[in-house]
Amino acid sequence: MTDDGAPSDDASPADAMMASETADLVGRAVGRLPDQQRAVVTLRVWESLSYARIAEIVECSEATVRSHMHHGLAALRKHLNLNWHSWSADAHSWRAAGFIPAGLTPAGINPAARS
Repeated sequence: MTDDGAPSDDASPADAMMASETADLVGRAVGRLPDQQRAVVTLRVWESLSYARIAEIVECSEATVRSHMHHGLAALRKHLNLNWHSWSADAHSWRAAGFIPAGLTPAGINPAARS
């Protein structure tokens, strides 16, 4: 997947279709989040901003940003019916397709990957 979310040229037609369908599902799920959660998830996951920077942008405390992130990701998991027990099997393909940032784990953001 390219930086703009489009499937890469070397992806098979099936992979490209699956990536496109997955991106559509994730996009619709993110669109269903309350405004603050949607803003925080988008800024953190797709823009890779720090919690401190997001707090400045959305004009709330860093603790509130972390709460919005937690509740937003929980809502996405519920909506998308992700099976977190099979995380390790699926994470590589999701990460390779560009849907999961490198530091994201089932428990949240890996402290070593935090900005």
